[in-house]
Amino acid sequence: MPRSLTTGKAYRGINPFLLAMSASEKGFTSPFWATYKAIAERGGQVRKGEKSEQIVFFKPLRKIVPDPVTGEPRKLSFGMARMFSVFNAEQCDG
Repeated sequence: MPRSLTTGKAYRGINPFLLAMSASEKGFTSPFWATYKAIAERGGQVRKGEKSEQIVFFKPLRKIVPDPVTGEPRKLSFGMARMFSVFNAEQCDG
């Protein structure tokens, strides 16, 4: 199961599928993935020419806003999605 190198937690949602497919295609045996920044912060370096994989971070958000007509507070729900580029631990040195 693909895991975050930073937290050790397993990825959720569509990310395990995306990363497992990539690992299978490229022959990676390590389950650990991280952003370039996270790898550099731990003293590692992504090898020149290595390609990253895209993952999706999704977070449901809730906010209380005033109703434009009545002024009464109301709950507003929406989602935030961000894309991140991650590398497998086998694409790194150090």
